[in-house]
Amino acid sequence: MKKYIILGTAGHIDHGKTSLIRALTGIDTDRLPEEKERGITIELGFAHLDLSGDIHVGIVDVPGHEKFVHHMVAGVGGMDIVMLVVAADEGIMPQTREHLAICQLLGVRMGLVVITKTDMVEDDWLELVQEDIREYLTGSFLEDAPIIPVSSTTGKGIDRLTAILQDTAGRIEPRQAGGPFRLPVDRVFTIRGFGTVVTGTVSSGSIGDGESISIIPSGIPCKIRGLQVHGARVDQIVAGQRAAVNIQNVDKDIIRRGMMLIRPGTLSETHMIDARCHLIKTAEKPLKNRAPVRFHSGTAEIIGRIILIDRDVLTPGDEAFVQFRLVEPIAGLPGDRFVIRSYSPVETIGGGWILDAEPVKHKRLKAETIDHFRRLASSDPIDRLVAMLDKAGIEGLKTDDIARRFPDPSIDTNRLLEEAQIAGKMHRIPGSPVRFLSEDIHLKFVERLLAALRAFHLRQPLRAGISREELRTTMKPQPTPDVLDSTLDGMIASGRLLETSSLIHQPDHEPTMSSDQKLLLASITQLIEKAGLDGFTHKDLTESLAPDPKVFKSVFQHLVDSRAIRRLPGGLFMDAGILDVTAQRLREILIEQGTLTVGAFRDQMNISRKQAVPLLEYFDSIGLTRRKGDLRVLKDQVSGV
Repeated sequence: MKKYIILGTAGHIDHGKTSLIRALTGIDTDRLPEEKERGITIELGFAHLDLSGDIHVGIVDVPGHEKFVHHMVAGVGGMDIVMLVVAADEGIMPQTREHLAICQLLGVRMGLVVITKTDMVEDDWLELVQEDIREYLTGSFLEDAPIIPVSSTTGKGIDRLTAILQDTAGRIEPRQAGGPFRLPVDRVFTIRGFGTVVTGTVSSGSIGDGESISIIPSGIPCKIRGLQVHGARVDQIVAGQRAAVNIQNVDKDIIRRGMMLIRPGTLSETHMIDARCHLIKTAEKPLKNRAPVRFHSGTAEIIGRIILIDRDVLTPGDEAFVQFRLVEPIAGLPGDRFVIRSYSPVETIGGGWILDAEPVKHKRLKAETIDHFRRLASSDPIDRLVAMLDKAGIEGLKTDDIARRFPDPSIDTNRLLEEAQIAGKMHRIPGSPVRFLSEDIHLKFVERLLAALRAFHLRQPLRAGISREELRTTMKPQPTPDVLDSTLDGMIASGRLLETSSLIHQPDHEPTMSSDQKLLLASITQLIEKAGLDGFTHKDLTESLAPDPKVFKSVFQHLVDSRAIRRLPGGLFMDAGILDVTAQRLREILIEQGTLTVGAFRDQMNISRKQAVPLLEYFDSIGLTRRKGDLRVLKDQVSGV
């Protein structure tokens, strides 16, 4: 199996990074005319080196000049190994320090130190430089890293450097190809006859030639027409590889560094990021709440403000829970590393890792908010899951939402959901798609349902119960129908609620009437019986009785809920007993005759056509009859007419 490793340089300007790469690979990474003219690296440069054992090393050469540190940050994100370059004639310099800090903030854990320009100093001076470097690196991830003196001019030490690179690369575990495909764009150009090409390091997932992709932000849809790794055509690119992607029908000018290639629909863009942030000890001043910062993630640099969640001031050397509010959208994932630089003067001041890339705004300095961030930062994935579900509220999260928030390939989302449910920390809402709520949110929703039902019974003591949809609309915020139905079904199954004639009610609820309601009910009942098959409308009753509107509404709804009266098409109502008798007579006629017209039904029942039409439409609606042209037949009757 081929193993792909990304090696990046770091170090002060003019310390020989580009010359060192040329000595290692034979490739000159300075490609711009200005770089050739000035003798410094301005943009990211790229090379590659094949080691034994099928280890392929992609090399990222970063600028050392302080003006181009933002380019350097863009190149560090995908590094597996950093090669800290220090010139023998100068030793540790300002950008050496800043580059090392950036590497630590972005989570680089493997590296080595190369002392260049050894042919320009005496041996005793070189020894002093080595001691100074070792002392400076104490406490950093390079504390025990090998230090290799070389001369890019004479070639001295290059073979030893290659051997140490071979050993270091061999000890690195290949990146897993799981998670959503992401390629942060670090370079865009065109090739005659091929069109637009973007390059970058695949940070997660994999994708194949010919597949559809989206360029975010902006969501530009396009298709891959070719893939290359180290200059060779491939059918697929995977996490850890530096790749070139040829894109169909997209103009070069609309793509820029900081954008990202993804599979359509797999990532959400956001202007807010919840994170844990560290302010480095060497930062010149504390960071205040809402201070403007430059947020660097992947290859993107975005201006934003830092919202301190658990304090008012972040002091150098300390950490805090924060939310970044960004002026442009970004598509991040929990666990992604970032660097922040001060707005002005532009200096690296801190960094950290993303806790939630799809958050909401929070109330600062509140115990519940701080607890939410602590759970997001927990090493236990169930704690993180519950924190996300709590924040999602009654809407819950779908399986895809949860999988996106757990990009670590070592976490099996389905198993995580199963374990959370077994532990009683999560509630499953069946449906399409399936949703998940935190158990705490679900229990609070159950209490809200009971409270809403109790309030309804107090307001409407005469009504037998409330329909599901009416109950849903009384709740603020309104739950989705699937969440409501699933919760009600569970409560009915456990006996906490009852459902009678499609009405939800408490088990001990019995409709009760006031004296005014009883009097009105008696009057309405007389009019209903008198109406017979003529039926009646709201208007008929209110004009005849002129009742109190509130009393009438409650009594009339009681008659509907108890099915004492039933609604026919056209707003007509009729006594349930009369309808049942009419239905039985209609069944007998159809069993005897097989079919029936509207006119025949009118004559048989001795009613008018105005009565016959809504009656037959009602019997169609309840499934007693079925219309075939101008005829009616019994719905359960097999007929060839």
